[in-house]
Amino acid sequence: MNLRRPAVVSGRMSDAAEPDGRGLDPAFVRRVLFVVGVVIAVLVAWRLLHVLLLLFGATLVAVLLHAIADPIQKHTPLSRKWSLTVAVLAVVAVIGTAGWMFGREVGTQLTMLSARLPAAWAEVRARAETVPLGREVVERVEQWAGQAAEADPPPDGEAKPPTATGALRLPEVGGQVVSGVTNAVGSAVGAVVDLIVVLAAGLYLAAAPGHYRRGLLFLVPRSHRERAGEVFDTTARGLKRWLIGTLFCMAVVGVLTALGAWAIGLPSPLALGLIAGLLEFVPLIGPTLSVVPGVLLALNFGLETVLWTLAVYIGVQQLESNLIVPIVQRRMVALPPVITLFAVLTFAVLFGPIGVVLATPLAATIFVAVKALYPPED
Repeated sequence: MNLRRPAVVSGRMSDAAEPDGRGLDPAFVRRVLFVVGVVIAVLVAWRLLHVLLLLFGATLVAVLLHAIADPIQKHTPLSRKWSLTVAVLAVVAVIGTAGWMFGREVGTQLTMLSARLPAAWAEVRARAETVPLGREVVERVEQWAGQAAEADPPPDGEAKPPTATGALRLPEVGGQVVSGVTNAVGSAVGAVVDLIVVLAAGLYLAAAPGHYRRGLLFLVPRSHRERAGEVFDTTARGLKRWLIGTLFCMAVVGVLTALGAWAIGLPSPLALGLIAGLLEFVPLIGPTLSVVPGVLLALNFGLETVLWTLAVYIGVQQLESNLIVPIVQRRMVALPPVITLFAVLTFAVLFGPIGVVLATPLAATIFVAVKALYPPED
């Protein structure tokens, strides 16, 4: 009996040591692999954020080309290929003309602004000093400008020229402005390269959208491909409607701003209209920034012209917000203002300037996709 007891214990020990013949649960393995895959995908996407944003920009270009080519194909005997070719040529012609106008007018404006800035500031200072609050604002601005000028070290062995306390050294400030513009132009080389990549990729996407759509659906499990295709098509149509409506609003704002600037006698009204129209693509921030060049030019002609300039910009924005946008939103994707605001802020923090530009179309795409995935119940 004493000899059998170790055998039983040994058998129990051997049974406990042997692993379960079934191994790991396949469902558990799939869940683990899915989580690992999601983590890897998120890390890769985070590393490639800039590339993904450029890809989305290329998608916008492709959607724009198709939005132009669709009516051409519908109302002319041209085939799809030739309609797309005409759309590309039309976009190239518009961009080339706008670039020629924009570059020429901006050079004129910068020259005029640098020449008239001292006189404009003297006039603003004289008018502001008649009001107690205005005098305080002028003193704060002069103090800030003086500190900014003193922050730059002088050349080796050269002493700074003496200036009165609180005096605004306009030549130095003007030089800093010109230097800042030069640096901005130099840093814009990368943006130009990105633009070329976006345009080229957009042409490829527009030439064969079905091919890339099928390739994207191959990433979805076979059982969900039909539903994914429906969501994809719905999102594409929503993005197209949003883009058409936005371009229409941009054109209206640009034309009205140019006409208003011409009516009150501002120089370079076409350039001001072009700037206002382009910045309309970025909601909330763009319309505010579009006022700056008009006001800077108006400073050369007195406070009355500044007030008329502000009236033009405010009037155009009120007309666009209360009349044009409600009409356009009947046929386009209407984003709630809160979503638009936080989309711009979020993408600005995450992605910088390119995020600000693409914030609204990205939010519109996500908004339409979510509505397609989770349709409201009747």
